[in-house]
Amino acid sequence: MKSKGVAFILCLLFGWLGIHRFYAGKWFTGLLQMFTFGGFVIWWAIDLLIIVCGGFKDASGVVVGQSPHSQSSQSVHPGNSVSSIMPPPVPAQDWIMKAKQTPYWKFLLGANLFKSYQLDYVEKKGDQITVVVQSGKTCTFRIGEFKGKYIKTKEGNRDFTFKSTVGPAQKVTFRETLLQMPEEWWDELEFKLGASESGLSKVLHGAKDLLDEVS
Repeated sequence: MKSKGVAFILCLLFGWLGIHRFYAGKWFTGLLQMFTFGGFVIWWAIDLLIIVCGGFKDASGVVVGQSPHSQSSQSVHPGNSVSSIMPPPVPAQDWIMKAKQTPYWKFLLGANLFKSYQLDYVEKKGDQITVVVQSGKTCTFRIGEFKGKYIKTKEGNRDFTFKSTVGPAQKVTFRETLLQMPEEWWDELEFKLGASESGLSKVLHGAKDLLDEVS
């Protein structure tokens, strides 16, 4: 085991010659330091700081001043998974959020139009999110493999769009309708799905707020 104290003294006194690196078995970088005056002093100073902080390693990758056994007991050995030394993460609970059906009078104005964009329910099961709109269209996304964006309308409603980022392209758009569910319900769904307001929507609302203040 190499001594941290010896490495520090050698670096402090002869760092410009790379002697501390020869001591640690790093011959090649030691020679580089020797012929560059300790890497133009900068490399020398960095090595000195690393030794003081306890992060300087020898040629075999062992931190100078520590026993190889003490490090190996803390590291994950090749072939062992992290889960073998750490408890598995507790999976998030499954959930389902159902919206009320769109009032019938809306369908009289245009059944396909409203059905296509009104949410039926969103369900999380395992690592998958399923979004179903009232027209029956269903999209399933794997957690971490989709992006959710929404655009705020001037009335304060939101149009959500979810699109897959890997695998087969999937996309679903649904519209927040306060007639279906209260605003707090949509806020909770937005939080659970990790949706964020689109950049254009932020710009438009920022401009609107500015105009309101000026006027």
